[in-house]
Amino acid sequence: ASKEIFKSEIDQIAGVEKSSLFDNPPAHNGWSTTIMSYEQDGQMVEIDVHQKPGDTSYLGLFDIPLLAGRNVRAHDSIDEYVINETLARSMGFDEPSDAVGNTIENSDEQIPIVGVAKDFHVLNLHEAIKPVALSYHRGGGLGVKVGAGHWEMVDKLVDQAKIIWANQWP
Repeated sequence: ASKEIFKSEIDQIAGVEKSSLFDNPPAHNGWSTTIMSYEQDGQMVEIDVHQKPGDTSYLGLFDIPLLAGRNVRAHDSIDEYVINETLARSMGFDEPSDAVGNTIENSDEQIPIVGVAKDFHVLNLHEAIKPVALSYHRGGGLGVKVGAGHWEMVDKLVDQAKIIWANQWP
């Protein structure tokens, strides 16, 4: 709960437009993948999927549009995914909305797909877009988007964030 309190207090700083708790931004020099599987034409097909854990503000912070379905909800465990277009197409769905309501298997659990997000890069812009599954997790990092016209206040914003941090974790 203390992460959420910290995020909530950061959101109150003048100039902060959005924030999100997550482990890594969309494009990152490190990655986490896992083999997931899905049924296609009566056969189980395995696919290497990049995992992106973040809170319910992750897509909004990084301006990643949701094309179908809904965002993940806050949960204590991974019990639903928002996948990207590439994963939806790999699973045989022509339209993003066709993937919503289906499942993908991870660690012998069938996890429902609740949404499909627009494709985005997870490594660098020179690499092909990879299949991605986003799940809810409060993560260890906080990303903050400063609103237009507030860049001159970034130093002040950081100073305020340091005070909030020190009060939260003396």
